[in-house]
Amino acid sequence: MRIKYIVKLYFRNIFDKLVFIDHNRTMLEKEKNKIAERLKHCRISSGLSISELKVAMHNLGLAISEQTIRNWERGRCFPDVLQMKYWFKALGTNPVKITKIYGD
Repeated sequence: MRIKYIVKLYFRNIFDKLVFIDHNRTMLEKEKNKIAERLKHCRISSGLSISELKVAMHNLGLAISEQTIRNWERGRCFPDVLQMKYWFKALGTNPVKITKIYGD
């Protein structure tokens, strides 16, 4: 009986961990979508198209493709810190302002 109990606890522990991992993955997806939505909203509210943003970032010194910007706005990948710096400069805003708008 004791072995059955230990096996049950072991598999229950694994199940709990899998549920936890799945929950965190869901939370991560929500956060990724939130970031992507904010990036897109920033660009649109600044009145720039994707191609105009690409040119503005290139003029600041960062060569980037339109597809990369689309991927950022869809949450497929995200800009690093340097790319974010160029993003906000090109849009003429700053991350503090964006955070205040969204209340985070």
